[in-house]
Amino acid sequence: MKLTGASMIALGNLTSEEWLLVLSIIITVLGMIQDYLKDRKK
Repeated sequence: MKLTGASMIALGNLTSEEWLLVLSIIITVLGMIQDYLKDRKK
């Protein structure tokens, strides 16, 4: 639980530009996962 607390604090200290970078990475990864799952269902 200490790890998550530290990461929450780190996220709280991010600037808006860093937040946009993190969000874009997350969205990209989620998109890749969705495409992968779609291909597996075929």
